[in-house]
Amino acid sequence: MTFDIHPAWRQPRVLIMTDVTAPGGVGTAIGQLALFGRRQGWNVLVYMDDGNGSDLMAHMLQQIGVSVMRGSLYRGYHADQTIREAVWAALERHQPDVVHVQCGSPRSAVLPRELIVDAGLPLIVTENFVSADLEIPNEILQRIRTLYRHAFAVIAVCGENLKLLRETFGLYARRSLVIRNGVALPPTGPRDAISPSRFKAITVARLSPQKAVDVLIQAVAMLPHDVRKMFQFTIAGNGEEERRLKQMSDNLCLTECINFVGWSNDVAALLRTHDLFILPSVAEGQPISLMEALAAGLPCIASSVSGIPEVLGEGEYGTLVTPKDPQSLSAAIVDFGRNPSILRQKALAARDYLRKNHDPDKNMGQIVGLWNAATVSHSVQSMPVVV
Repeated sequence: MTFDIHPAWRQPRVLIMTDVTAPGGVGTAIGQLALFGRRQGWNVLVYMDDGNGSDLMAHMLQQIGVSVMRGSLYRGYHADQTIREAVWAALERHQPDVVHVQCGSPRSAVLPRELIVDAGLPLIVTENFVSADLEIPNEILQRIRTLYRHAFAVIAVCGENLKLLRETFGLYARRSLVIRNGVALPPTGPRDAISPSRFKAITVARLSPQKAVDVLIQAVAMLPHDVRKMFQFTIAGNGEEERRLKQMSDNLCLTECINFVGWSNDVAALLRTHDLFILPSVAEGQPISLMEALAAGLPCIASSVSGIPEVLGEGEYGTLVTPKDPQSLSAAIVDFGRNPSILRQKALAARDYLRKNHDPDKNMGQIVGLWNAATVSHSVQSMPVVV
């Protein structure tokens, strides 16, 4: 089956597809892009998995006004007939001029991407997370390499991820580039009142092994008693590790200073009531929660992995700690508790950096520019030859 390019009079259409099921940075980025694309005159439909695990993410997108269609996507690599039928149904319903697949990792949506290429549609891919530790079977890696060669463009959200794609996995596209995630800067002004007697630290993350919240819990347990009394820790998020992490906190007698608050649809409001942001991840793409914290003016402590050093200016805008090292993280928390002014000044300096590098309209404008270029290129290739 093939799909022809739209007539000149029809509004251009893009299908944003993802098999990411957990709410978080990818969902936030998709929502931003969908609304921006619509403002630029595109008819935008987001197609995502229909499993129960993705209900929260779908609801989040629909609440902000994004059109969502759901079907079977998250089924691994196999040639599942259910996936084939679901993808064809989405393509036939929306008749897109270009399909933009938002990948949770290079292993994401392999079969759906192959079906898009087989349909003769321009394919754009965003790689949101790349880790050198990813295990990709050779047969799947070869399929991904073929998809890269056929894609109109492959976007990485940070330079480190693009480097890993090329050097670790041998993934090359005819057009590959870095387009960073965007974050809106709130107006300058004082944040909500903070308790003068206790620092409030927050971590916003999925409760999954990748985010290493267990390292934070161990780091809190290592704090000297006098420093621990200075802090209240909030962990905002949900995920498969929730029960284990709560049990761990309880076993270490930390329930009085660590509060699990679950998933929040208003992260900005949470950030305004905290003094410090902590992200102990063992691997990342370019975490939007970290950028949101910087945009809110929060001092930040985060692991030196993947795209995090880029966001924190190699330590210029926050404190970088060794990943998987509770002692390193604990020491950074102690330093902030005893002298918070240093990290606060770094956070203030981040505002200009975010404005120059993570402006959402500028960065999403680059993506929409690729949609336009892909549509024009496909239109030219589809024109009949006149003799």
